[in-house]
Amino acid sequence: MAPDEPASPAYQLVHAGLDFQWQPGRIPIEWSVGAKNIFNTRYIDHLSRFKVLGIPAPGINFFLRAKFRFEFRCRASDKSLSSISCRAAAPQKTAPGLAWQTYSS
Repeated sequence: MAPDEPASPAYQLVHAGLDFQWQPGRIPIEWSVGAKNIFNTRYIDHLSRFKVLGIPAPGINFFLRAKFRFEFRCRASDKSLSSISCRAAAPQKTAPGLAWQTYSS
């Protein structure tokens, strides 16, 4: 912070999410669902370009994400590497889990 720059008011944000994995076929799907700024705190980020206009940051946000993971396996048909073939394959299996996260800014 610059010497003549005014300090921003303090604020705390609470985020929560759930991560899990589901494999309906060969390719597992990693899902994330959650919410950010659960208590709908009104705040203005200190580095926001909208700070001088008095425009606050977004309120509560919900999210849903699906992540598909692929691995590409390639092999050469001979040592000269003149012919290389690749195919998509299912990644190595990982253990399913749950996660709960909170953040304080």
